Amino acid sequence: MPKFPPFDKDQDGKPIDTAHVQYQESLRTYQDCFKKDQGVCFTMLYCMHDDLIGEFESCPTAKDMWDQLKNPF
Repeated sequence: MPKFPPFDKDQDGKPIDTAHVQYQESLRTYQDCFKKDQGVCFTMLYCMHDDLIGEFESCPTAKDMWDQLKNPF
């Protein structure tokens, strides 16, 4: 899963054409992955006991949450 949206500037700091098809596809892919990841995070938090939610709700991705859950349990 892409953790960050596609860049709107290149390595030299020049703007990238965000109307370009490849950029739009990358952005859609990122948005789809982000939406699915948030759904997984919500599902895991929903299934937790209320005492545990505060400890895991700050995880930025579902993978990070899963990795933190693996250690104590």
